[in-house]
Formats: sequence, structure tokens, C-alpha cells
Amino acid sequence: MRALLHSMGGIPLALILFALLFHEWDPSGAASAVQNFGFDRYVAASPWQNTPDTEPETENARPDLLYVELDSAHRAGPMGLDWPRTNIARLIDLLNEAGAKIIIFDQPFARPDPASPSFFADALAKKNVSENITRALRDLDDPDALLSAALRHAKSIAAIEIDDRAAAEAPSLMEPIQYDGVPPASYLDPYGGAYSDISEYANTANGAGIISIPTKADGVVRRVPLLFSIEGKVFPSTALEALRYTFDAPIIVRSNTKTQSAWTAGSHGIEEIAVGDITIPTTRNAEIWLHPPGPSSEVTLLGSDILDGGLGDQRLEDTLVFIGMAEAQRSNLRTVDGARLSRAQLHMLAFDQISSGHFIHRPVWAGRAEQAYIIVFGLLIWAAAAYTSLSLSAVIASIAIALPAYFGLVIFQNQLMLFDFIIPCTTLILIFVATAAWQAAHAEWISHVTGASDVAPPPAPFKVRISQATHREATVLVCSIRNIGGLAERYEGSPFAVGAIVEKVFVAIAGTIARHGGAMINRGDTMLAVWHTAQDENTNATNACECGLDLVGKLETLNAKLEKEFSYEGLSFEPVTLNVGIASGGCVISQPKKRQKQRFSAFGAPIALASELCRNAERYGPAIVVDEATVRLEGHQLAHLEIDTIALQADAKKVRIFALLGNAFIRANPRFREINQHHQQLFAAVRGRLWEEAAKINEACRQLPGTSKPLYQLYAHRIENRQVFGTDAPTI
Repeated sequence: MRALLHSMGGIPLALILFALLFHEWDPSGAASAVQNFGFDRYVAASPWQNTPDTEPETENARPDLLYVELDSAHRAGPMGLDWPRTNIARLIDLLNEAGAKIIIFDQPFARPDPASPSFFADALAKKNVSENITRALRDLDDPDALLSAALRHAKSIAAIEIDDRAAAEAPSLMEPIQYDGVPPASYLDPYGGAYSDISEYANTANGAGIISIPTKADGVVRRVPLLFSIEGKVFPSTALEALRYTFDAPIIVRSNTKTQSAWTAGSHGIEEIAVGDITIPTTRNAEIWLHPPGPSSEVTLLGSDILDGGLGDQRLEDTLVFIGMAEAQRSNLRTVDGARLSRAQLHMLAFDQISSGHFIHRPVWAGRAEQAYIIVFGLLIWAAAAYTSLSLSAVIASIAIALPAYFGLVIFQNQLMLFDFIIPCTTLILIFVATAAWQAAHAEWISHVTGASDVAPPPAPFKVRISQATHREATVLVCSIRNIGGLAERYEGSPFAVGAIVEKVFVAIAGTIARHGGAMINRGDTMLAVWHTAQDENTNATNACECGLDLVGKLETLNAKLEKEFSYEGLSFEPVTLNVGIASGGCVISQPKKRQKQRFSAFGAPIALASELCRNAERYGPAIVVDEATVRLEGHQLAHLEIDTIALQADAKKVRIFALLGNAFIRANPRFREINQHHQQLFAAVRGRLWEEAAKINEACRQLPGTSKPLYQLYAHRIENRQVFGTDAPTI
């Protein structure tokens, strides 16, 4: 039994080793399939935002692209899949007249046109048909001659199609490929043959590229090869050849020639391909990852429309035209987002990504980083369960699983770097499950051997749980419904109305306080919130003031909703208003330890002051009243007006208080500046005991739009009684 338990304890380590081997060699291709699934998730979550006005990340000018689809309107030939070459010749002439920079085909003209009149003439001659008829047929225009003439007047790139059953008769390269390092043929999948244009057409082309797109078992095209090896000779793909012609620069293939070792295994191969100023990072097999755009930016025209005059006066200078078959010819090719595309469209997408400098790449060191991640966190999960607790192991496992999934997507979205998150996450889940199973089996075996399951464990020693009480500088906000007693009287016959108002107001208050980071205490008909967790006192004060302003704004929205609800019930509704007091200073903050049920609590002079300011806010008029300490900490960035000087007790220190009227935008508003100017003049007149002037200024303040009428009525009463407010502090 003990031997079995020891062997079970080694399961997590065996899983780590198996994951590393699976990740490194992958003989069955299962790891690649899993990684492809992760790539699909990245692309689905972050499609390429490719728009016509996207600025390229390369120094070269980004050419325009046009896709011409050979639709069914002008098809002929076997099964209706081929266009007559006379129509293709007309199409090429029209595109050339419009100024197309180069025309790119997605299939080779590998044999003479079977619909040529000369073929029919030869066949009829064998049947001893009249020589006049055969001569008349031979006098008709030859489709191949028409197409060849059209190609001679236009710029074009011929298509080469991979086929192991064909002879390797690909045309000669227009520009030899240059190599920086080992020739890349050994890193490319070898092919035994290919179809290309017959010589009559091949001699007219300005370039030739492989149009074929190798597909996987699921038919999804995730990568497009840029190089192919046909009987040991390296050929460019259609996209790469179009790039070479467009920028008139040679193709340079750079390979990694480092000696293979334990730390570079799998990293040797093709590193990048350069065409002029463009450097293309590739996989070791010279492939680039396709990143399908979200809303497609592809410009498409139907070939039949062009033949019918669809181009009009449109000019195609500096435009690459890709010509491809209609949907019947692309049923087996689709991108990650499910779009079915022709081979020409796939090469056009690859060209667009390259010319835009948009490259998805997987760093050479990514595989080693993923393996190191599995080793480190796998051992941490196992060690935490073996030497501390399964709970800690679960926490480590959760973090280790969440990190690659989240940061993998973030890195992909921002850097287009590709990391595999599925294999590490799956491995770590299995390691945790195996570790938990091993620990449970080990505990059961210990219980069976010692008989501990029949003995009650001794009671744990009693420990007094003491809250973590600290003295901190904090800002306190106290909030209550203004005239809540009158609210109950107003709806005396409808108690449900009072309950609905209070509940919705307090829910709105609680949500607003939580959004602004306050710690909340419910005190019956008032709500108290404390800000004490910020790194500096200024942030606490600012957050509390912004919360108070937000409370007033939220209540206006809530009043509008309540008015509608009450109207449905046939009840009149009077808007609810708030009293808010805010004060700052030293407080004793008591926070319960984890798993304790005690509530958060706070004690100190700012709480008493904020409570009194809240209680007397209705007397001053404005909804929010703050003390001078809060205004000083907030930095005078908000719209404040000094309204009085008070003392909580007769022998207490005098405190200047302010009305908080708005945010920084309100402070900068010319109307507030005018109110503030008159208000300061009023205080100066009162402190100078210029009572008649003070009365005039006070009346002028009352007439200003946006001022609090109760506040200036209070001032009028004090001026009449010759009381110097702001200096003779009343006790409240």
C-alpha cells in the first residue's frame, strides 16, 4: 500500500515530464491541433481591424488591391467551371486599359484551350468532313493567340499549381532567390511536380508563383507558405512573388544556422524573408500566420460586370488585381473566422498583411518559456499540497491557469505575439487533480493504519479574535434623506410608497459609494462611508467629494424614474433630496480579520463633524457641506463656496465650512465665477461690518441664477441682526 502511495505521489512529476515531451516532439500532431485551437480563440477575440486608411507599418507605399471574381455569368467549358479564354483576354485588356499595375491569376493555363476552333478542325478532318469546313474553322480567331496577345500587353504573374503526379516543369524564376545562411529547401515540405502555363503564356509573364494552399484535416487555412520546394528547387508563393514585383526588390531568405542543442532544438530553420525594406518573420517552414480582418476591407468586382462596362472611368494605377474562381472553386478553403475564400483571395490577404507590416509571430523562445512555466508552477502546485495545504495549492493552480489565458490574449492583441496557453493550463489542471487525489488517498491510508478515524480530535484552544484597529487619516461622508419624517407623513396612507422610496434611494447610495471605493456603514436612516485606503489623504478627500456629487446626480435620475412609477399608481410624487456632510481627519479604523463576522467600524472627530454637517445641510440650502480640511486636501479643484464658521461645542475649535456645488468643470464655468465673486464681496462687507453694502450684495446674490435661496435668506437674517457670520462661530 505504501509503495502504491509513493507511486501516486510521483504522478504530478510524471505529468510534468509527459507534458514537456508532448510539447517538444508531438509525433501524433495532437499538440499542434491543440495549439491551433488556441490560435483560433485569439483570432476570434481579436480580428484584424484592417481598413483602407490604415497606415502601413513599413516604409513602402501600400498598394491598392482588387479582387476580380470569375462568376458564372460568362462561364463555359466542361461543367461550366472555366471561362472562355476569349473572355479572359477581353477582361485582361480592360484591366490593362484601366492602368492595373499587375494581374495575378489563381490557376495556370497548363494546356491549350480545348474549345479552340483548330481542335474541332483536326477532329473533323479525321472524320473526312469537307475541307472547306475545316479551313473555315482554322481561319477563326484562336483563343490561345488572343489571350497570349492580351498578356503580352499587360503585366502579369503566372500561377504554378503543386501536383506530385505532374512533371516538375515550373517556369524559370524571374529573379533568383538569395540565401543568407543554409539554403531553405531542407526546411520545406518537398513536392514532386507542378503544373504551370504552357510556353505560349509563360513567356509573357512578369513573374510566377505557387498558388497552391496546403490544407489541414479540418480544412482551415491558418498559415500560408511563402516558399515551396519542387524537386529540390525553391519557388516563391504567389503572394511573395507579387511582393517582389511590386517593390522591385530581390527575395532574401535568412535561416538560423545555430548548432542544434537542448536549448535550441526546434528553433533552427527559416527565421525571416526580406523583400526590400520589408522583413517578414516566418515560421521555421517559411509560413506566415493569417489574421482575417473583422469587417472585410476587400474590394471585389465580378468579371462579368467588368466585361459589361462596370469599370467605367475607374482607374487602377498602383492596383494589384487578383483574379480567382467563384465560390464553387473554394469550398474546401476557409479561414479561422469561417469565411470561404478562393486561393487568390488567400494570397491577397497574405500580401495585404505583409505590405501593411501586420505580422503574427511566435518567438523562438516561446516554447522554452511555456515549458519553464509548466515546470515552475507544476512543482509549486505539488509542493504546496504536499507541505502546506490543498487550499494553497488550489490558489496557486487558479492563478497559474488564469495568467497564461489572460496575458496570452493581451500580448496577442498588443504585440501580435503567439503563445500557447492551452497545453500549460491543461497540464496544470491535471497536476492539481492528481495531487489532490494523492493527498486524499494518503490521508485515508494514515487514518486506516493509525485508527485515528475512531478517535475524536482534541478541542482546539480558544483564541480571542481581535479586529485590526489602526489610526489613519480618512475622509468621512454622512448622507441622509432630507426631511425623512415629512416623507412618512406625506404618504401616510401608502406605506409601501415610503418603503419603495427609501429602499431605492439607499440602494442607489450604497452602489455609488461602492463605485467610488468607500467603506460603508449603515446607521439606520443615515449612511456613513469612509475613505481610508488610498496612498495619500488627497485622493481620499477627492474620492469622497466626487462621490457626494455623484450621489446628487444619481438622485436626480432616480427621482425621474420614481415619478413615472408613482404616476402609474395614481400617486403624486415630490422629488427626494439628500443631506450630505463630508469631513476629514484622524480616525480609528477597525477592520475584522478574515473569516470574522464583525462589521467594519470607524471612530473619530471627523465622523461627528460630518454627521453635524449632514444634519444642518438643509438649513444652509446646498445638499453637500464639507469642512475646510477636506477642501484643503482636495486641492481647491472643485467648485466650493465658503458658507460659515462653526463649532461643535462652545469651547471647541472653530471650523470653516463650505458648500460643494460641482466638479472642476463647474468651477471653470463663468456663472460660478460670478457667484463666487459676489459671495466673496459679501463676506468682505460683513467682516468689515458694512451692513448696508452687505445687504445689497446679499440681495444681488439671491437674484443670481443657480444660487441657493435658503442660504442667502439665512445671511439676510444675520445681517439684519448685525452678526458677523464666518467669524462669530455658532455652536451647532
